[in-house]
Amino acid sequence: MKRVFCYAGQGSQYYQMGRELYEGDRAFRAVFDRYDALASVHRRTRLAAVIYAKDRRASDPFEAIEDTHFAIPVIQLALTEMLDFKGYTPDVVIGTSLGEYVALVVAGRLSADALFKMLALQVSLLRSEFGDRRGEPGQGMASVFVKDDSESDSLVPFAGSFAGRVGQDTVVFSGLRPALDRIMDFCRLHGLLAQRMSVPYAFHNVLMERIRPGFVACCPEPDGPGSSITHMTCSVGPEQRDGREGLFDILRRPFDFHEAFMRLDKGESYHVSDLSPSGIFIRPVRASLGRVGAHESRVVPLLSVFGSDLTRLSAYQREGSSAASAS
Repeated sequence: MKRVFCYAGQGSQYYQMGRELYEGDRAFRAVFDRYDALASVHRRTRLAAVIYAKDRRASDPFEAIEDTHFAIPVIQLALTEMLDFKGYTPDVVIGTSLGEYVALVVAGRLSADALFKMLALQVSLLRSEFGDRRGEPGQGMASVFVKDDSESDSLVPFAGSFAGRVGQDTVVFSGLRPALDRIMDFCRLHGLLAQRMSVPYAFHNVLMERIRPGFVACCPEPDGPGSSITHMTCSVGPEQRDGREGLFDILRRPFDFHEAFMRLDKGESYHVSDLSPSGIFIRPVRASLGRVGAHESRVVPLLSVFGSDLTRLSAYQREGSSAASAS
């Protein structure tokens, strides 16, 4: 059974994510602190002090780009190395948006140091070009849940704001606030479930072209030799480019997790680990596993906004031990 690790991007974060593991699992804490120290070269505050602030609840808005742009990768990299320490290494990695950068690090295509330098550059360019966009007109992202093809087709008039797809039933849009307001109004009028995401910029939108020159000029080159781990891109486009342009494409182009997941080998069995902070891949992966003929497969989350992370980790390890004994 092949092991697949999935990583998420902006919008999956919340305060206190991973706190149970940080306080109760030595391996997770050690790796988190190491990545936190590496990221702190580009920051004024350690991430642990921000994410685990005692006066913050999981339901509080968490969208300051200078924090979230580092916090999401650090959490997911710490989860990955914690699992590796416990004997679980992925065969395949898939990530959406910011999570695709994490997947590249895990696959040995990008060093963690280069990742954090690149993220610091992105934050600087976004702030310089757009300022603090939490005011009007601002930018942002929204996700829409669709039950069937007819509901999906009804969103075609907003194709210019299409940013990505998590599963067949979840579509993401990005753009200026007025454009997102129109999408939200349409969804309310037609009974579609939609929500604004905790993201202050329009990633995967033409607006990102304004930071392309500065990004390509100053971004560190991918410097990893690669590994035996297979990286499957979620970036959508006419060609997959390497180097700095390829790294920018991840930020700029739409993503499609469903399409990437469906490229897995047909008939193979998979153990899918959802390493997103909020378990956003559970439903789309479950819906897709049968379509690729992977009937013996399953998907397991490690973190949840509702807590019980240590319980999930224990169940993950028990399942791994049972599978090893059976083999």
